[in-house]
Amino acid sequence: MDRIGDQKFYTIGLRYQKIQMGITKLNMSISQKTYFEDPKVHLKMGHMAMIGSKKGPIVFMSSWMPKMNQMLMGYAGYQNDKDQLMMAALSYKAKFNKNTFGFAKRYRRMSGDFNVVLNYSEIFSDIKIS
Repeated sequence: MDRIGDQKFYTIGLRYQKIQMGITKLNMSISQKTYFEDPKVHLKMGHMAMIGSKKGPIVFMSSWMPKMNQMLMGYAGYQNDKDQLMMAALSYKAKFNKNTFGFAKRYRRMSGDFNVVLNYSEIFSDIKIS
């Protein structure tokens, strides 16, 4: 979705969750968005314009908690009519005491007006300071 709420669409998806003792240990979903009509407001997006395309990418998302303080997450989006992987990410997050540390590898072909493929890694943390 873009920041201008003029899209009319429906999304169909399947989701699987494994919950143990009230905690989601495994979560997987696959979905696809289908547009009823083209948006009325268009922002220049280079080769990524959705004009005329009724199907959005097929998106797969998953998360897994092997332990209470660790999480592995991933997603991928595939555009069938363009036969291209549009976005993908894999990230790992760990919690130590009240602090969080993580690493992510991200890929995004849909980078808006810049018409540049983004392929990068991130290291992130949240540190509680009293």
